[in-house]
Amino acid sequence: MNSKNGMFKDQVDLNLRLEGKFWTPRKWAREAQLFLDNVYGSQWYKKWLVWDPCCGGGNLTKGRRFPNLIQSTLVQEDFEHCDNDGALQLTYDFLNNLVVPASVDAKLRQAKADGVPLVFFMNPPYATPGKTAVRWDSTKAGLTSTIVQSQMAGVYGSHQLYLQFLYRAISIAKEYDLEFIIGMFSASTYLLRRSMQSYHDWLFSRAQFIDGFVFPANEFENIKTKWAISFAVFENGWQHDDSEFEFKVKEYKEGRIQTYGSRKFYKVPEDQSAEAWVKGNGLPRTQLAPAQTTGVRFKEDKLFLTHRDALGFYAYNGFFLQERDNTYIVSSVSGSGRGVPINPDGGVWSVIATFAVIRLFTLDWLNEKDEFFLPRKAYTYEYEAWLLNALVFLMMNKQNNATGAVVDHAGDRWRLHNHFFWHSRNYCVARWPGVVAGFNDLDEQGTRYANRAYYEANNDLLPWACVQLMDKEPMLWPESIDLMETVDKYIDKIHEARVIPNSSFQSERWDAGWFQLRSMLYGYGRDAIFHKRRVLQNKLAEGVRQFGFFGKYEDQVLNQFGV
Repeated sequence: MNSKNGMFKDQVDLNLRLEGKFWTPRKWAREAQLFLDNVYGSQWYKKWLVWDPCCGGGNLTKGRRFPNLIQSTLVQEDFEHCDNDGALQLTYDFLNNLVVPASVDAKLRQAKADGVPLVFFMNPPYATPGKTAVRWDSTKAGLTSTIVQSQMAGVYGSHQLYLQFLYRAISIAKEYDLEFIIGMFSASTYLLRRSMQSYHDWLFSRAQFIDGFVFPANEFENIKTKWAISFAVFENGWQHDDSEFEFKVKEYKEGRIQTYGSRKFYKVPEDQSAEAWVKGNGLPRTQLAPAQTTGVRFKEDKLFLTHRDALGFYAYNGFFLQERDNTYIVSSVSGSGRGVPINPDGGVWSVIATFAVIRLFTLDWLNEKDEFFLPRKAYTYEYEAWLLNALVFLMMNKQNNATGAVVDHAGDRWRLHNHFFWHSRNYCVARWPGVVAGFNDLDEQGTRYANRAYYEANNDLLPWACVQLMDKEPMLWPESIDLMETVDKYIDKIHEARVIPNSSFQSERWDAGWFQLRSMLYGYGRDAIFHKRRVLQNKLAEGVRQFGFFGKYEDQVLNQFGV
């Protein structure tokens, strides 16, 4: 163990990592003690019964003598690192043994007789099936199957070990009719996701949130991802409003823990959520098509449902900023199966808006749980112009995997149409001689369509985006025009290399998309393209505030980006 940081290291069995267990860094354990001092007075730990049900090496209670302390763990050897003399220490399976040990039962009954509260002071394991706080790991399936989980049947969140601990702690306090206080380190996701509503209903009919703080997860060793660990304080009671929770913001800088104000973590109501907006405007999934993972890569022989008239498929995993890299567009259907077929009759604009918002901003540990709302002030000229220019941003973003291609897949030949391309076929043939200029199906008889065919006019083929740019040209900003002209200039430079048949990328096709071309483009003009796109990106970011995508929380979200 690295005793300085209070984290398992080489000497601790790898299985503990797989179970999501790690020990609390001492400086943050000390901060939690001081935080509880501030809420309950400096004598709380001397007066009340304290139980750490997953004590590990005992870091949470180090540095103080707790006169009435219970420490329990699954691993007997953990107690070798605990230094609280007089504590009741026992190996006890908190989630699988529902019979409270006699020694603990006696303390709980005494606390009831003395009229003192029970304090659960804990940092439970963060394991979920196939996932840990440290890394994804498929070997963990089944690890969270406990008796407590079975008791939580019907309560979403039962797959999370730390929520099982919280459930069990409150259940014990209720069983003994004790006033309780819980101070718990954990991820904050359970407070914010609408999918956790059944857990909220259970939790906040028994407890109320009092206070808390957040800090970067990389304060724990071996964690590099950008997310916030919370220390939340609950008491017995009832909480009617579970839509927002205010936490102090803390970081370890210049040799000490510093507080940088507070931040509200919030849950967007279903009827105001961007996710409901996108879902409600998508097409039904009625036709099988190749399962596309990136621009020209597919899951072998896999077919998933989309819609014959879809412009493509919008894959997403919720509209929290932390999901920005799980948000992308393909021409066929996402290999993950999550998302919606893109509806050309209006629904596409909700795709463009949400794609822009989630991709405009960089991710950090503090904003990763921020979710956005439906836009306000929509359907004005200014909003329509913002959407059109957001389309340009989308087309030249790395998460745009819309592809012009013909692929052999699952026993059929499939045509993928790239509707997120800014030129018509005739324009491309004239400017870039030698590109493959297929018609909708005249030269590819027998080909099945993975998505909607191109629009036809005057013996020309037009992607959907091209039609929009022509029809609404006066709404294009100079920044968008500059970016498109810059990209076209570099397509000129790569032309000779591009038209060489390439089975991997099919970059020789007239409608080759951003995924198919960007590697070659960046070889010539990466800095210039990045600069032009950044200028457009900054202007689009101003519209995120103007159109209210972050609701009443826009200041705390956008101020950090200078918007």
